[in-house]
Order: sequence, then structure tokens, then C-alpha cells
Amino acid sequence: MTFPHMRAIGLILLAGCYLPLQSGYEHEKVHGIEIIPASVAEEKRLVGRPLVVELGAKQDGTKAIVDFLARARGLGASYVSDLGIALRVERDGRPVECWTRIVPESTQVPTSYTVVAPGTGMTRTRYVMRPVTQYVTENQYRCHTVLRPVSRMETTYTTQYDYMSHTTRTVPTTQYVSHLESQQECSSQPVSHMVTRYENQLELEYVPPRLDTIAGSYTQWQLRETEQECAVLEAGAGRSRIEGQIY
Repeated sequence: MTFPHMRAIGLILLAGCYLPLQSGYEHEKVHGIEIIPASVAEEKRLVGRPLVVELGAKQDGTKAIVDFLARARGLGASYVSDLGIALRVERDGRPVECWTRIVPESTQVPTSYTVVAPGTGMTRTRYVMRPVTQYVTENQYRCHTVLRPVSRMETTYTTQYDYMSHTTRTVPTTQYVSHLESQQECSSQPVSHMVTRYENQLELEYVPPRLDTIAGSYTQWQLRETEQECAVLEAGAGRSRIEGQIY
């Protein structure tokens, strides 16, 4: 980009395996990472690898996805596809795992009549979670834009004419300049409202992700979450997690 008046601006920098999510709700936007369809990854001939991050109880799905993207970026990834969220609960002494996929709006997801646990290729006994409506008080991860002062070192160049020697010269002037810049600020805020969710989500105090927030910052596609697919697993199997392919 060319700036008028020969202005140059120097910026000052401001200050698969299972991995646990870090605690804490404050999180800045993760830069340099994008959610893409698997088909786009194939077109770009990207080579992916799986990343699986374990989820604890009382998780906010929006924050869980942002934390996953931060972990992927920290591992050197620039793209993520095939995002999925699995929730594990106990029913009659047996683990039941339910998973959904986060996909671009245009992605065709076939309706399955047999449940195959992700990553195993093994058919499981289908289990249906009931939707439940109740009043809850919970923390929701939300983002908004704020104006913050940012200082930069700015160098301007002026042309001076010497009438004695009939010559011109360019003189640089460097100084700190403060500007107001819009930045994204995210935090967890308590909200009380009536919700209708699956019984396992309420049991784990899990808040489904706000996909409009994720899509607005991390992809050029509209995102949607597929319906839950649940299956009964062998004793001791399964765990709540978020997973995907990173590139």
C-alpha cells in the first residue's frame, strides 16, 4: 500500500493427541487461522493432521472453538476443517457419546441410519437424547468491538528547498502518534434465560456455540451445526472433546 506525502509508518508490536483446554474466559481474536470446507482443503492440496482437544464440564461451545483455533494456530496451522464436538455422559452405567459437526452452510451431510463412532469405523448402538426446555443461568462467551488507543512510531518526509545552493533535500521527522483503533474484545457474561437443549447438554452445563460469532471472525462461509448423533459405547470408552483437521 502506498501512503500519501511519502509517509512511512513503522508499527510497534503490542503487547492427534488429547490436550486439556486452558481455564479462563478472556480471549483475543486468533489471527492467521481460517475455517474452510474439506473440499477446499482438497482443492488447495493441503495436507492435514488431526487435532483433538478434551472438553471439561461447564464448557461454552463458542469459547471451546476459539480455544481450539488458538491451539491449532500455536501448532503452526493456517486452516481448520472437519470440526466436530463430542459430548459424553453416563446412561444406566454405560457411556453414551453424542457428536455434532460444524460445517459450512453449503456442505452436504448425508443422513446416516447406522451410527459409526468418529475415528473408529465401528458401528454403535443408536441412542436418542431428548430435547428439554428449562430456565438456566449460565456464562455465555460473547464478543464486541471496542476502541483502544494504540501508539505507533510515524515517520513523515518533507521536502526543503535551499535558495542559496538551489538544491532540494528530503528531511525525515519521526514521532510517536496515538490513534484509536477498533479491536475485538471477548469475555464470558452471565445470562439467565429459557432454553431448549438436549438433555446431555443441560447435564454437562454445555452452551452450544454461537456460530454467527465464529463465522464472522474465522471464515467466509456461513456455519451450521448438524443434529446430534448418539451411540452407546463400551464401558470406559469415549470422552467429551472437540476435534478437527488442521493444515
